[in-house]
Amino acid sequence: GPTGKVHVYEPSNYSYSIMSRLIRWHRLKNVTPHNAAIGDHEGQMVLSVPRKLSGHIGRAYGVVSDKGGTASEELLATGNKTEFIDQPTKVVSLDGLMAAEGLSRVDFIRCDVEGAEIRFIEGGHKTLERDLPSLLIEIHPFSLQRNFGSSAEAVRDYFLRLGYRMWQLNDDDTKMIESSQIDPKRRWKDYYLIHPSRAASLPDGMFRKALAS
Repeated sequence: GPTGKVHVYEPSNYSYSIMSRLIRWHRLKNVTPHNAAIGDHEGQMVLSVPRKLSGHIGRAYGVVSDKGGTASEELLATGNKTEFIDQPTKVVSLDGLMAAEGLSRVDFIRCDVEGAEIRFIEGGHKTLERDLPSLLIEIHPFSLQRNFGSSAEAVRDYFLRLGYRMWQLNDDDTKMIESSQIDPKRRWKDYYLIHPSRAASLPDGMFRKALAS
């Protein structure tokens, strides 16, 4: 709403410049862009993006890691001819940015970090466990295992232990279903995670109805 504040974190210099321009064009006074990645600490890492067969940079497949030359998407990451473009990028943690920006709470998080979901949790567990925000999180099983030594199940289990409930689209993306299973057929997938304590503050809709039942 008009009194809310949105902070957006984008590690790619190119994508950040486009995002900032769009924010200005649309006069979004309550949206603050940041040229940084989300991780488990404050510092610097490497944003690695693959060059596609067309020659264009595959910015949608970029992943932040300790070392360059890696990618989150399985076919790109295992391709013998894949070239990667590396860019140093600033990294901040969720707990750290809450303090730095003087934010008293967080209500909703959209997390799309190409496999670094476990580091998002490690660097934000104090905030997550205090505020229990609603999340729309993209989970990347392959990249979690290959680049971060973790798993999709570890990400899921962290939230389930906090009492969250989980929803996802069905196989043909026509219906939202409640399920705590990681979809084995997708290289990545979006999952909604809602804590029951948030029920009263949710807008009218399927999540509020499901949590009230």
